[in-house]
Amino acid sequence: MEILWVVLFCIGLLAGLIATAFGLPGTFVVLVSVLIVSISTGFAVGPVWLLVVLALLAVGTEVADAALSAWAVKRFEGSGRGQVGAVFLGLVGAMLGGTVTSVLAAMGIVVGPVVAVLIFIIGPIVGGGLGGFAGAMLGEMTHGRPRDEAIRAGWGAFWGRTVGTLIKIIVCTIMAGISAWIVIPGLLGIGEAGAAPS
Repeated sequence: MEILWVVLFCIGLLAGLIATAFGLPGTFVVLVSVLIVSISTGFAVGPVWLLVVLALLAVGTEVADAALSAWAVKRFEGSGRGQVGAVFLGLVGAMLGGTVTSVLAAMGIVVGPVVAVLIFIIGPIVGGGLGGFAGAMLGEMTHGRPRDEAIRAGWGAFWGRTVGTLIKIIVCTIMAGISAWIVIPGLLGIGEAGAAPS
């Protein structure tokens, strides 16, 4: 039964990483995975302090990602409409980029697993950046801004979204790694951690 819990927990962590790569709030998927294990074991596995740290990281990262996209548009002299467009189409672009590169990553496994992982990660980052660019530019143009100003705001959104997604992927990977390091030994009954759920 312990092995089943470890497998399910690892699937939850992997789902969080994949969701983050697609521009979705995967940090919360990691948090919920740890929370489920914690509640199931009466907090013997997955202590409360870990949940608090993960919750702070998840909220902080998601807020920072959205704020960074909006700030970058504003920094490049964009308007509120451009900021909204950058956030919305940035998310759409990340999901489309992730979908396309999932197929390419599957084919890239033939070349090697490292290549496949790189392809899978790069797609949502580029897609999110291009989506943010298009969203900010369209938002500015519907606001009556000249084309060159709209393009400038779009570049701000591109860089903001790209950097934001990279930060999210890094933080989510750290969250998943720490969670696995603390929770999995407890689920297997290794060390001082409590017993796995029955």
